[in-house]
Amino acid sequence: MASGASLGQRTLVAFVLDVSQPMSASFDATGRTRLAQCQAFVSLRILEMMLRGLATLKVCLVVYGESSDGPPPAARELWPPARPTLETMHVLQALQPASQPRACEPLEALSLALDCMLEKGHGEPSAAWTRIVYLVTRAHPQMPTHRADALRDRLAHSQTQLRVIGVDLGAEAPPAFWRPWVARVPGALLATPEEAEAHALEPTVQRPRSNPIHTTLSFGELDSASRASIEIPVQLHKATAQQRPMAPRRMARGDGTTWERQLEARHALYQAREVARAGGDLSGLTPLPEDAAQGPRAYRLGKTLVPLPDAEPELDTRPALEILHFVHASTYRREYHMGETYYVLPHPRSPRAQIALSGLVQAAAVRRVYALARYVARAHGEPKLCLLAPLVEHEYDGFYMVRVPFRDDVHRWAFPPLDRVVTSTGHTVRTHPTIPTPEQQAQMDALVEQMDLMDMDDHGDEEGWYAPSLSYAPAIHGTKQAIKHRYLHPAAPLPPLPPSLSAFLHAPPRAEARARPVREACAALFAARPAPAKREPTVQPPPAAGGDSDATPPEDGSAPDDYVRIDEVGDLRYTHAASDFAALVYSTERVSETCQGMSQLLLRWLDREPPLGDVVPALHAYRSAARQLDESLTWNTFVRAFHAKARSRAPDVWRALRGRLDLGLITAREDASHRSTETPEAAAALVAP
Repeated sequence: MASGASLGQRTLVAFVLDVSQPMSASFDATGRTRLAQCQAFVSLRILEMMLRGLATLKVCLVVYGESSDGPPPAARELWPPARPTLETMHVLQALQPASQPRACEPLEALSLALDCMLEKGHGEPSAAWTRIVYLVTRAHPQMPTHRADALRDRLAHSQTQLRVIGVDLGAEAPPAFWRPWVARVPGALLATPEEAEAHALEPTVQRPRSNPIHTTLSFGELDSASRASIEIPVQLHKATAQQRPMAPRRMARGDGTTWERQLEARHALYQAREVARAGGDLSGLTPLPEDAAQGPRAYRLGKTLVPLPDAEPELDTRPALEILHFVHASTYRREYHMGETYYVLPHPRSPRAQIALSGLVQAAAVRRVYALARYVARAHGEPKLCLLAPLVEHEYDGFYMVRVPFRDDVHRWAFPPLDRVVTSTGHTVRTHPTIPTPEQQAQMDALVEQMDLMDMDDHGDEEGWYAPSLSYAPAIHGTKQAIKHRYLHPAAPLPPLPPSLSAFLHAPPRAEARARPVREACAALFAARPAPAKREPTVQPPPAAGGDSDATPPEDGSAPDDYVRIDEVGDLRYTHAASDFAALVYSTERVSETCQGMSQLLLRWLDREPPLGDVVPALHAYRSAARQLDESLTWNTFVRAFHAKARSRAPDVWRALRGRLDLGLITAREDASHRSTETPEAAAALVAP
């Protein structure tokens, strides 16, 4: 069937529907008739045309096979060629199958549709228009040969595309007329109603029309009187243009409960003294004219405004694309690409421009260089820096043009190196818990190799598994599908999105299965842990009389005194201190805050006579993380305070820590970041009996 991309500007689509008595037959368990099935397909196509909002996209409806009191007409124009509206949908939905069997002539109906489309002043006979006819018909053993041949010649001469939707033309009943005849019509296609309806549900792309920008590609001394410059007339065509979903309109419910109206917001200006005199009631005031807001331009400077004249100082620039110099292709950084991509092509009516630009492109391609150019769109306009990359194709030569940033557009970030760690004392460390080991790097290389998608293509694309021509934006097409379904079935739930919308949003099953063993090995080698689930905020009930509580208890129902909450991290429970701390500290960027919270919990715990079986694992988990994550100073400060408090508040805990160097100070040798200045003698003295 015709692609949705064919529904562009200057397109006339005619639907020729069979409404004879046999179209009332049901074909599935839902009891839907053949006519209803074809109406669904036509409705989806018309709704797609309406969503595009193009003034030069028209539709025409023709029906045949109707029953009437007198001699039935061979066909009837139900909707003349015009822009589709909701009235078109109402007319289409009101169609019913004929109550009595009548002889019908689909070729006569097709001829009438061509008359409507090609009649001057009624249709669109111009060759600049694209004409498409959808003919819904049933199986017919034979048709008049001379009539069929005349229609075939007329379709070819008028360059009208034919799409035949054959009811009951399945493989089990090969037609005697339609399939051979359609094969002889240039560009014609034949499909079943099921195939047509499924195709109408698939996403269709609306390619916005982009008019070329005419400019001059120049190089050399342009202002010099000598012939030391080159000027080539070129055109700029958009190669990419970001599309966004439809924007919703604001609606308000009316006096009843079944209708709605659109709200239109507008700005209005009033005199301040009149508003004050009216007490804030604007109903009796007349707004100022719209041009009253057009005062002189001003720019903010501190807390004041600096007015500037309406005509700002003009830049001394002229519209052109001037090459400044050439740079090697390897020096271009992809992150500097700003905005959309353009094609720079020679003027199609200038052979001299085509020869000159082709020579320039070929020279740049051979030398592997890019051109840095200054682009000005209009006279006295803002200059922009652009990069021109050579584009060599079989049919033409040109440049890709992308905008590159100024210094004001670049964000500078200082990222630490991955092969070394510089400590706060200035030492450079090559082995550190935050630096991948050779074994870890080798395992990650194997994962990347197994996830290579170059041999995972399912569509015959040599460039790999991903193809932009086969990917669709779920936000755009999902919204359009929801609008169509809600109009046709107001009370039915929305259907799932077609699989084609998520074809490239998930890893290919073959790549996933192939890389799973290596991925699991990487997870074990890197000690990867799942991130803690984000807890949804809960509504805290009002405190009881005489009570005061600002804490929200955790999801397991612990009382506020049973845990310590760390903002933007999570909760540390006394009874699960070791496991909670390990889960949080290795999965958050707020490592220092997590360690401070652990220190607070352990110091408070001494007031409750904690069991040794819970305290020792918590201390061990805290010390191990502090030694690896550059928090040795925090641990050393904490452990001195912990020993001092345990000696007076929890003697059993203090005695259990005697001689435990593995729970004592982190010395300079143990500290991975070399920030600690503690000596082994100081560590032994802290845990001495």
